[in-house]
Amino acid sequence: MKIETIFKTKIWGGNGLKKRFDYNIPNDTTGEAWVVGAHPNGDCLVLDNNDKLPLSEYYVKYRERFGKGKSNVFPLLIEIIDAKQDLSIQVHPNDEYAKTIGEEYGKTECWLVLEAKPKSDIIVGHNLNHRQDFEKYLLEKDIISHLRVLPIKKNDFFLIPAGTVHAIRKNTMIYEVQQNSDTTYRVYDYDRKDNQGNTRELHVKRALDVINFPDKVNPSLPKVITKENSILYKYTENDYFSVYRFDVDGKEIIDLKGEFSIIGLVDGQLSINDMSFENGEHAIVTNETKQLSVVGKGSLILTWPNETTL
Repeated sequence: MKIETIFKTKIWGGNGLKKRFDYNIPNDTTGEAWVVGAHPNGDCLVLDNNDKLPLSEYYVKYRERFGKGKSNVFPLLIEIIDAKQDLSIQVHPNDEYAKTIGEEYGKTECWLVLEAKPKSDIIVGHNLNHRQDFEKYLLEKDIISHLRVLPIKKNDFFLIPAGTVHAIRKNTMIYEVQQNSDTTYRVYDYDRKDNQGNTRELHVKRALDVINFPDKVNPSLPKVITKENSILYKYTENDYFSVYRFDVDGKEIIDLKGEFSIIGLVDGQLSINDMSFENGEHAIVTNETKQLSVVGKGSLILTWPNETTL
């Protein structure tokens, strides 16, 4: 079942989503494409032959198609982020903290770099050992010199556990898989102002409550498996989700592991189980389907949830 994309205007966004995927973006400051979302802040439409419902409703109505489990809240959110300018320095809470503020999920996420201009970088983690030191340098507006700035290139991958200080930086496009949460605590936003001359809200106290000490994350090297007509990159299999990439050139059969799966084409054109996919299209594969027949040339991202309730 294909999913209809939702777009988000951001102060740091651009028009790269139009250039890369030919998406019909609303403006030239479009920062996010929510390609699979079932959150109150962005509930994508499921394009099913029998029903056209918001994904959150579809998930409840046809819960048996998504496997075992007690939760009626869709577990994942997938975005493509176009950062023309730097995003804020930020952090997300874990599940335990999220539940104290009435949220279903915390926010562990991961990033696959789709595009990065030469000399691009990101912020992942910090070099401080104590909360009071972090707070001191933040108040002195000297926090950036204590953060871990890492160079990036296309196809780099990072797993960003909840509690990790991070920032996507300018001139990058990121494929982001995360728990179904839109809770972000801004730590620092460069004192920039929006079109109305207002600075964006910071969430320093809550951020300090959830930041990991120490906080060091490195790029994750995928396990690479070469087949006759494809190359498989196994990026992560963690407590929350698994993410693979298949670079296909020809015909390939893919066996599915999860209770249900999410597929997204990020380059090329493919036929998947006799359904045509253009660059940028996403779909959910319910648990009735255990295998994909993929024909064509393109890069396919395969994701499934690893909830303990499944």
